[in-house]
Amino acid sequence: MRGCALAEFFVVCPIGFENDLAQELREIEGFLLGAGNLPTTEGYQELEPQKGGVRVQADPLIGLQIHFFSKLASRLLLRLKRFRALEFSLLERELKKIDPAPWIGAQTFSLKVSSQKSKLGQEKRIFETAQRAWKQLKEDGAQEFYLRAENDEFELSLDLTGEHLHRRGSGRDLGGVAPIRETLAAALLRFLIGEAPLSRLQNVTLIDPMAGSGTLLAEASRLYQPNFDRAYAFQSQKWIPKILLSPTYRQNYRGFGAPTWAGLMGADQKPEARARLESLAEGLTETLETFAPGELPSGTNPRWVVSNPPYGERLQKIPAEDLVRILLEPKPERVAVILPEALALELERRWPRENAPNGGPLWSFSKQRVLNGGIPCLLAKFVKNF
Repeated sequence: MRGCALAEFFVVCPIGFENDLAQELREIEGFLLGAGNLPTTEGYQELEPQKGGVRVQADPLIGLQIHFFSKLASRLLLRLKRFRALEFSLLERELKKIDPAPWIGAQTFSLKVSSQKSKLGQEKRIFETAQRAWKQLKEDGAQEFYLRAENDEFELSLDLTGEHLHRRGSGRDLGGVAPIRETLAAALLRFLIGEAPLSRLQNVTLIDPMAGSGTLLAEASRLYQPNFDRAYAFQSQKWIPKILLSPTYRQNYRGFGAPTWAGLMGADQKPEARARLESLAEGLTETLETFAPGELPSGTNPRWVVSNPPYGERLQKIPAEDLVRILLEPKPERVAVILPEALALELERRWPRENAPNGGPLWSFSKQRVLNGGIPCLLAKFVKNF
């Protein structure tokens, strides 16, 4: 990589999930392969949560594999150049020093510009300046660079991802249903799991009593599985380790494919939604059983519930006490939901208050603030105390 052993990556995530992403990156570090397609003990050289993501310094072969394993990341950027510019003439001069060809060859590229607290605050003019500096720059280029200015410091990065990472590449037909974004679904599932080890999940049946598109159940099944089902922008760039282009590369990842959960169950009141769930089951490692509301059978495995209750008019027709009933109907040990903040707090107020055998409260409650489509929400979790 241009004579440099290490690269600096910025792994983007929604604001508020930086520490969660850092924890996930540490967890997947042991899955990443080094030279010779063998597990490596080197991993990341540096890992630092920053606003909007996590800065990672690593060998390019290590860093690029984050694409396959991270379920919280939105995209990966390769940080290329930092410089200071107080005038547009100086900005143009600095940009002309940068040759994109070693990174993307002769491909055209587009540029996303953002400027905050900078004397050069006109993003349109920054883009026009870049157009004069780079002949390959087009509004619809095949590759994409990011140019960010803050406090007169400019940072140029190359997009390694292409289509947003919440696009898992499954190509599922959702029938017009607007599901929870997959990255947020993964965050909700990780919030539900907490410190529980993977071995515990293998004895748990996971239930979504308002499954809708089935996104939560699909994400639960692949939460610890690598994703080779889609293309990434870095795969058409010139500088990447050639081993990552091998058609047999994915075969080097062994030990994946076993079910994460003892089983999955989904319920929905709409027949068309249940039909989508049945088609979804064909691509999962776990058995997925589909039911109408109120028809969940009894079982012997511990049960956890996860749900993204429908917002807006449909949810307003479900009183909080009825939502509590729906979530508790499977007799779960844990429940995690994402709801607008006021509804989540109302759910917590309506939750049963009985005591555990030791005299303490039977249920503990925890929450985490998130944005879902711009709506302030809470991840709310209820855990039964034994």
